Amino acid sequence: MNIIKPVYAQTSDIDSQVTGFFAYSNVGDLVSTLVTTAIVVGALATLIYLIMGGINWIISAGDTQKVESAQKHITNALIGLVILVAAYAIFTVVKTFLGIGDEI
Repeated sequence: MNIIKPVYAQTSDIDSQVTGFFAYSNVGDLVSTLVTTAIVVGALATLIYLIMGGINWIISAGDTQKVESAQKHITNALIGLVILVAAYAIFTVVKTFLGIGDEI
């Protein structure tokens, strides 16, 4: 009779899965993730600001001051969108030249 039985277990290579601080292998990947997140948050904020301007225009009931305020909201939202698109284009060019992370 055999008292010691074989144990079948799976090994783990967790050391090779997590490398560096916050699982980023270099600073470029961290910067790429941060800029990507900032652009997404900015795009969502721009969309919300644009919608708020549209709603303000609708509920202005013909009051010229409220209409002008709503138009300024919409204009500012569109300017913000142009700035975000320019930032994305500049970041893409810089990322290509420097070879920073590929996750954008």
